[in-house]
Amino acid sequence: MRICYIVHSQSHFAAPYIDHFARRGHEIHLISFTHDPLPNAVNHHPLPHDCDPTKSPLAYVRAIPQVRRLVRAIAPDLLHAHFLTSNGLVATASGFHPLVVSARGSDVHNSLRHPARRALIRFVLHRADLVNPVSAELAAKVAVLGVPAARTLCLSQGIEPDRFDVSRPVRTDGVVRLICTRKLHDPISRRRSSRPSRGWRPRGCPST
Repeated sequence: MRICYIVHSQSHFAAPYIDHFARRGHEIHLISFTHDPLPNAVNHHPLPHDCDPTKSPLAYVRAIPQVRRLVRAIAPDLLHAHFLTSNGLVATASGFHPLVVSARGSDVHNSLRHPARRALIRFVLHRADLVNPVSAELAAKVAVLGVPAARTLCLSQGIEPDRFDVSRPVRTDGVVRLICTRKLHDPISRRRSSRPSRGWRPRGCPST
């Protein structure tokens, strides 16, 4: 199968999909708004100028004709775009089917409060053949926007927690130490990420 992805090549969620299907012998193409190389994306089609969705959203609209031409030239069996408000919009505007779009988080959370953005993601969601929310929470939100369960596949990327369940000395100072690997900007702010989840406490640390 020839699969074409529209996703930023430096995104942490791009590699697992591309690696998974490339290792199974599928022909993978990547249309990206960034030039960063990605393992197994041997057919990389970076656009001329890097694009940051938080700084230049109109760049996606301007790129639609070029992306449409690329998709037609590649002639994939499947087009898969990650992030509704950027890559998803461009993929939808290409007019290609079958189309899969992945809802990743802030593309949904930050759009529901704004009428124009809400209308944009609804436009993308309703024209996709399959919608891939990456959590149950996102699946519920795209359902509210009218996406039927028959066109929804909730598939999360995660870890095997048992691999990290190793013996550790019991802490006696009561200090909880967390490691956050996300960028500390809204909606993942330092203040929010440092709040302990209700009812959660590490083994060996008393709840406070």
